[in-house]
Amino acid sequence: INSLNERIDKIEKEVKEKAEETKEVMLIRSITGFNYFSAMTIYASIGEKDRFPGHKELCSYFGVIPSTEKSGGKEKRGGITKEGDDYVRRVLIQCAWSHVTNSDSYITKFFERLKKRKGKPIAITAAARKLVVAIYWMLKRGEGFRPEG
Repeated sequence: INSLNERIDKIEKEVKEKAEETKEVMLIRSITGFNYFSAMTIYASIGEKDRFPGHKELCSYFGVIPSTEKSGGKEKRGGITKEGDDYVRRVLIQCAWSHVTNSDSYITKFFERLKKRKGKPIAITAAARKLVVAIYWMLKRGEGFRPEG
């Protein structure tokens, strides 16, 4: 166990050093709820940010947008599309939980309002989508997270 703990500590230290060298990871880390590992995971998944023309495409890439069915001029929205990497989406959801629990931002207020109408699972997924939108614009503009929006 001691040997494994030493190896884990060494890897954690290396990840932290790499994260601190990367400006984009540190921007993502400025959001409450994101640690070095989650920020690196999200950044690695995004890759080259210029390949996404807008925040909607990034949300779609992570699979945190509602599915839609159109027929006969009517549109029906369903659950999230679940496109992309399941692991990364789970990291996003966990970060969203941490964010709404430990922060008083516009995303937390949005979560609290939506939770009353739709329930916690839908509200946290919507909060995760808002976090992806925030990450997109933070990386695009090179700015840190602004809790007031």
